[in-house]
Amino acid sequence: MREERMLILRLLQENKITAEEAEKLLTALNQGNVDEKDKSSKNRTKEMENKLKDLGDTLEDWSKDFSKKLDNIVKEVEPKLKKVTKIVVDKTTSAFDEISKEFKKEDHCCSNNGSDDDFDDDDSYEDYSAYDSNDQQE
Repeated sequence: MREERMLILRLLQENKITAEEAEKLLTALNQGNVDEKDKSSKNRTKEMENKLKDLGDTLEDWSKDFSKKLDNIVKEVEPKLKKVTKIVVDKTTSAFDEISKEFKKEDHCCSNNGSDDDFDDDDSYEDYSAYDSNDQQE
């Protein structure tokens, strides 16, 4: 574009064209440059739109593929999780049953003896508090 402008100015200088003709040529040259920039900008915009569309298509394909893989993993893992959950529940229930049996044995054993070795029914809190007050005085 710079070369075309210089040519127009040289033709004007050599009086081969008039000032009005030079002005029209320069205006047309500038207008053509603006049109060319618009075309270039539109082309870049179109290229960007195409690239974004391609990216969107790629992401959509990836999303569908990921979803299928995740569904397959869930289908594969679900029965295993159910089995593990059943085992944990069964083991926990069994452990609680064993603990319950032990407590029942102790309750049965203690109820047969009649009293607790650590604390007699005749003992009271006040009896023990006398020991505490003696300890505090020392």
